[in-house]
Amino acid sequence: MPQQGHSKRAGFSRIPWQVLAQTLGRVLTVAWILGATGGVSLPVSAQETRGPGVVLFVDFNNAPREVSAAREAAARRGDRLVVLPNLSGEVRGEYDRLLLQIPRLEQQLVALGGRNARTAARFDELSRTLQQAREQRSRLRRQNEITPQAIRTALTAIQQSGDRLETLILSGHSSGRSYFGDFGDLNTDELQTLLAPTSGQPSTLQSLYLWGCYTNTLSETLDWRARFPQLQMILGFDGKAPSSELPASYEMLADAMAKEERIRAARSALEVTRQFRTLRHSLITHSSLTVGSCHVSAENPKDPVSLSQAENCQRTVETLLTLSEASYNRYKAATRGTAFENPPANPGQGILRAFYNELQRHYHCVTLLNREQQLPSREQVLRLIFFENMRQHFNQAYRVELEELNAWLSQLRPPTELRYPGLPPRTASRADVLEFISDLGSVVYDNSPPEALSRFLRNELILSLRALRCMPLTWVEPLRNGEPVPKPRACADL
Repeated sequence: MPQQGHSKRAGFSRIPWQVLAQTLGRVLTVAWILGATGGVSLPVSAQETRGPGVVLFVDFNNAPREVSAAREAAARRGDRLVVLPNLSGEVRGEYDRLLLQIPRLEQQLVALGGRNARTAARFDELSRTLQQAREQRSRLRRQNEITPQAIRTALTAIQQSGDRLETLILSGHSSGRSYFGDFGDLNTDELQTLLAPTSGQPSTLQSLYLWGCYTNTLSETLDWRARFPQLQMILGFDGKAPSSELPASYEMLADAMAKEERIRAARSALEVTRQFRTLRHSLITHSSLTVGSCHVSAENPKDPVSLSQAENCQRTVETLLTLSEASYNRYKAATRGTAFENPPANPGQGILRAFYNELQRHYHCVTLLNREQQLPSREQVLRLIFFENMRQHFNQAYRVELEELNAWLSQLRPPTELRYPGLPPRTASRADVLEFISDLGSVVYDNSPPEALSRFLRNELILSLRALRCMPLTWVEPLRNGEPVPKPRACADL
């Protein structure tokens, strides 16, 4: 993979040019911080010279190349590396052998095509060998599992040695809020509790390397900084992380550890961005770096974010989640016998419209913190507000398919009284529609409909009326009598 590099500027021999360059640099930096970054602030001092410390590498998912890269980088820094689990060379070799052997045995079993008179002896032999290999792998995993007690023991040993834990590397599969893999599963809250000092002394932790998917989103950064305000640097990923077997993973880790002193000493958002861009593979991965109160991401490396701005957005998003639960989620579920069977008759009033207004006003915070999956889209909320208009347009656009559905239902044996509700001249609430879709599921399971009808149920009826997708926003307008409604283009979140 291409290596990301940077060039050093040549020095000036004439003093006036040096003075001019330094002065201009200060002016541009101050102007950029105050204007372009929205008030990004960085610590006025950072540790200029590092002494020996401890790097704790918690390897949840068996990443030997990352461990090797971290060991070499720590040695060059004069630091001591502690690895969990602490596998001996013999155990490591046995585990790696099993990782290769098990899939090979599985493939050989598949190639036999099953157990029969011709293959019985070989099939039974492979099956026994495979079972033994799986059991041995499970034993090794249990014996070396990363548990809270294992981390607690390692931290106690570091403390008793008189050394300082300055760097933590967490490597494994991740949802952002947990780390997991071959050797265990711990969530971020557990890890933070274990790492928090218990003696009343401040934490010595200075840098975090969060080597997993979605580990250094703004939300995760704010959470770590709230628990460990002394942290000077966090490097991780705000999207999918590269495999531990790829150079983009272990080479970036080694490069960042080698440059950590320089990165932590950055005095401005501009300098943080510059340091980030010099890291190997940083711009070809979903990596992100936090130094002081500046957060910069490969997704938009020219536009760093102030953590103070992100903290305000964090509070705003929490409010939006509360409002969504109290309004959108309840009207979307349309529980029978409650006040939420149907959206408010007046689409311009009520708590659902109030939630929509707040979501529009603060959606930049939702995208800033990558919380789109936790909240409905603005289009979904609008469709729910105008659900009655949406339903009428849907009925008109798909009248033929809905009538075919009712005709199919009427022909079933044993007979069923289930029919799609609300075709003119009848009316129906959202609760009626959802109840029909729910009851329809068991009927379809027992009686396979024609393929075209099945596609309609799956791609249009459910995604449109239940999930509030696939309906053009032009349908918010009232349906005029006799006006034809064309079918929308292929189902997507229009």
